[in-house]
Amino acid sequence: EKQQESIGTQIVRKIDSARKQIYISPNGKDSNSGTKEMPFATIQRAQQEVKKLKEKGMPAGGIVVYLRGGRYFLQEGLLFGKDDSGTETAPVVYRSYPGEQVRFIGGKQITNFTPLTDEAILKRLPEEARGKVWVADLKQAGITDYGQFVNRGGDGKGALSALELFFNGKVMQIARWPNEGYARTGAVSSPDGEARGRGKYMFGKFHYSGDRPERWFEEKDVWLHGFWYFVYSKDHVKLQSIDVNKKMISVMPDTRWHPTSPRYKVTIGQNVPYYAYNLLCELDTPEEWYLDRDDGKLYFYPPSDPRKSEIIVSTLVTPLITMDNASNIVISGLTMEVTRSNAMEIKNGRNNLITSSAFRNTGQWGVVIKGGWEHKVVGCDIYDVGEGGVSLDFERNTSLLIPCRKELIPARHLVENNHIYRFNRFDGGYREGVSIDGIGQRVSHNLINESPMMGIYFNANDHIIEFNELHDVSYEGREGGALYCYGEPWYLMSRGTVIRNNFFHHISTRSSPNLTHGLNGIHIDAMNAGLV
Repeated sequence: EKQQESIGTQIVRKIDSARKQIYISPNGKDSNSGTKEMPFATIQRAQQEVKKLKEKGMPAGGIVVYLRGGRYFLQEGLLFGKDDSGTETAPVVYRSYPGEQVRFIGGKQITNFTPLTDEAILKRLPEEARGKVWVADLKQAGITDYGQFVNRGGDGKGALSALELFFNGKVMQIARWPNEGYARTGAVSSPDGEARGRGKYMFGKFHYSGDRPERWFEEKDVWLHGFWYFVYSKDHVKLQSIDVNKKMISVMPDTRWHPTSPRYKVTIGQNVPYYAYNLLCELDTPEEWYLDRDDGKLYFYPPSDPRKSEIIVSTLVTPLITMDNASNIVISGLTMEVTRSNAMEIKNGRNNLITSSAFRNTGQWGVVIKGGWEHKVVGCDIYDVGEGGVSLDFERNTSLLIPCRKELIPARHLVENNHIYRFNRFDGGYREGVSIDGIGQRVSHNLINESPMMGIYFNANDHIIEFNELHDVSYEGREGGALYCYGEPWYLMSRGTVIRNNFFHHISTRSSPNLTHGLNGIHIDAMNAGLV
């Protein structure tokens, strides 16, 4: 309790200590003076003013930049560098004005939706959707970069998402089949191999049942998402062809892997859960949408009248905020949303604090911390993110300037009192609520829930994971746990971590579409020792 009170008191003091005030408003002008009565319009202008003030000597207690309520649409990400830093006793604080909601949005609002009347398109839609679908011309709205669907998921590297659609703050579903749950692959007729505990498999193809895929021949760019072989790895692969005589679907190679790897060929077992997406002909239920990348037409089955709603597509391909070698900056009370990348990245630097903020509707992570010392994410809501919540990483070199595993120098990052939920929308592998790497991190008092895969991953040394509540995580994946450690390639070296006083509940295989392997609250995989 004392430790909790100390951290809370420290945060409040840091936020409220600044004597010098600068103001920004969506209705302001960068030619203004930056006062409450004459606010600036942009963060960039406020950054210039902060640097001018610092040249005269840092004001006592630091500088606070108040953002008045409203929407700030960003065409490019914000960058904070070393010159934007505060000091330990005089931070630079960017915060919402009390009682007002501030939204940083890396997208563009679409207002040119009209009811669909094109007969050729209407004929391709399911009968139940005709008369209910609207269309918008994204090129007419000035949007021509839609991104691309790519191989992603499992334990491969993450990727920028393609353009997504958000309706009144909620992420919408790319048209898919089936609308919910999964279809299943058929029997393995001519196996290319067999693995212990997982049965026979074929490379890059599988039998399907029924005739639903035979509706997809006019579709241009169909993707499939499934637990193709591993019960802990759900991957995205592109459809190559459909053989209606053999009732066989073939998929393109997974180009993230070397051509000599079985993962490149895509190993597909029997009775494997999968679904197909990016199908105009399957746009048949509210909240589904489809984008024709050739002509820029966006087709949408809205849950309510689009003329009375906020409809935004993600356009930003960078984080909303990047801190690079910046220190002693506070971000408080902001909502950061809608980017194809991470909402926020912190690279190196020291003692930055992210608090009382919301991160949502991203294509990748909420907050990524890589390198540096004593950064803190405290009291935030992180949800509806394409990959994970908070990633604590480290620079892999032997320099003593950066926390490194060989020297066992603790970075002491802190992730505390956050609610992280509905994460890992895309990948279905190692994209956790909190991913812990490096040395000496503390993850405590977080509520982590609703993910198809793991809740917390840890690696390396000397972390403290305590007083967290995890439930309804790994509700699809198996052969893992709500809290998971692997440790490759430093086997037997992930030592010194203490796991204590955590509450695990509703960790179950009952909702999993996979049919084999178990699931644990805490799963120590591979070869590890020296844990408490």
